[in-house]
Amino acid sequence: MPQPPRPPMSPLPQTAALRRLPLPGVWGMAIAVTLLAFGLALAAAWLDRRETREHELDELAHFTRSGAAQTAAYITTTARTLDIVKFAAERDGPAFSIQRLIDENRISTDGLMQLSFVDAQGVVRQSTLQMGSAFVSVADRQHFRTLADGKSEFAISPPVLGRRSGVWSVHVARKVGAPDGAFAGAVVASIDMTVFGGIDGRISTLPEATTSIVGTDGVFRARIGATPADLLLVGSLESWMPNLRAADSGLTFGDNPFGIGRVAAAWHNVKPFDLFVVMMLPEAALRADSDKRAFYFLGAAAFVALLALGAALAIDRRERALMRIADASDRARAEMARLLAGFGQDLREPVDALRRASDALSMPGGEIQRQRAVGTMRAASAKLGRALNDVLDWVALAQSNDGQSLAAVDPRDWAKLTYESVRGRARDLDVACDLGLDVPDGLRIIADAGRLHRMTNALLVHALSAAGQGGRVGFSVGVRGLDAANVELAIAVSANGAMSDPKQSKLGGEVAQGFARSLGGTIEHREAPGGTLDVFRGGFQRAA
Repeated sequence: MPQPPRPPMSPLPQTAALRRLPLPGVWGMAIAVTLLAFGLALAAAWLDRRETREHELDELAHFTRSGAAQTAAYITTTARTLDIVKFAAERDGPAFSIQRLIDENRISTDGLMQLSFVDAQGVVRQSTLQMGSAFVSVADRQHFRTLADGKSEFAISPPVLGRRSGVWSVHVARKVGAPDGAFAGAVVASIDMTVFGGIDGRISTLPEATTSIVGTDGVFRARIGATPADLLLVGSLESWMPNLRAADSGLTFGDNPFGIGRVAAAWHNVKPFDLFVVMMLPEAALRADSDKRAFYFLGAAAFVALLALGAALAIDRRERALMRIADASDRARAEMARLLAGFGQDLREPVDALRRASDALSMPGGEIQRQRAVGTMRAASAKLGRALNDVLDWVALAQSNDGQSLAAVDPRDWAKLTYESVRGRARDLDVACDLGLDVPDGLRIIADAGRLHRMTNALLVHALSAAGQGGRVGFSVGVRGLDAANVELAIAVSANGAMSDPKQSKLGGEVAQGFARSLGGTIEHREAPGGTLDVFRGGFQRAA
């Protein structure tokens, strides 16, 4: 009787689409981490540069104050020596002698190039240097004119070339008065301009800083570590003086008077001597250390970025591989649904045969008719069993919505176990079964062992049926290396002999093909004289 039409099967869910990780989001996250890392590195570098700059400027101001204190102490000590000589000159008159003061240990000339007495006309009358036969006049010197003209009783000259010593020096002079208060001359201490102020190189831990002593007139008195030519070449700091005169101490920026570029300059007033100690540090030195550290900050950011991008790449590759597996599974299950829609006829045929055989047994007849009916029932039962097994395999594959269950599989061990399970069935069917292996020891591949077994089992079961009683089935497994990370697996199943039932279920071959496609491979079916050959080929990754 005609069968009612089967309702259409509902479409299978798109598991690949549901399972896909949004790869643009992964790369977006990696890019966000990269940008964040570099942003934090730049922010850290900026903060470090600002803090380093502030620290360096604080250090510069601190060392400037220390230099001013040293200079004030040095000049005060020199002034005390001059005061002793001045007192002796005013007390002893013509009998006054600098050498006697030295011999009596009342004064010390350590650190002084020359200690001299100059009369009211500017002629050097006494000196700690060899006098010679000719008199030397300093009447035109600035420090002498300052005292002689009554502008001050204490003077510090700009650097001058000594007429007796022949060395550039700074002269510190004190006025000597007559009993009636008139100008009677001066006592003068001559100091090498490169050491004037008593400041040494240990004042600062800033190696690129330079220290100078400048008068309120804008003229250098000394520069630590400089040569006379350095000071004479520059000559004056008049362009800086408005800042220096405006406050006793401070910090300013300007062009480097000793070279190219800009400098930060800190100053401090040396009271009461009308001098400033000025320390200059190139602006480039303010950020030199922070620039070095910025390199490490950016290097750390680059390392984090590489980790993030590497992780994104690994996730991308993994997800794309899973998508390929999921897509193959979707296609296989769609094909299964199409085939399963038509399995009714394959089941009805053996069921109808069983019903007819049953009816024949219930009717009176001879022994021959009864044996024929029993044979028909046995054949129909076997065919029905094969069809049901095929359908169950298809259902199992269709219900596998989570991709492959991947694991490390040893092809050699797996082939031996499969062969042992099939050999018992072959013995019951009086079918010879041979095993061939071309697999190196220790090789393992990443595969779904369950699907691999189902595919091979489907091929072997139908090969046993196709070979028939007294036939022969061949089962061989081999691998071929594609590269260091991948191999190709080949499974060949051959059947030779008279087919016991030429009407084999079409689901048998399709079951194997479905599993083959889900594994990313294909099965090639060949007709050969006296039998058939089915060969599966698929690529697999090597397991570590």
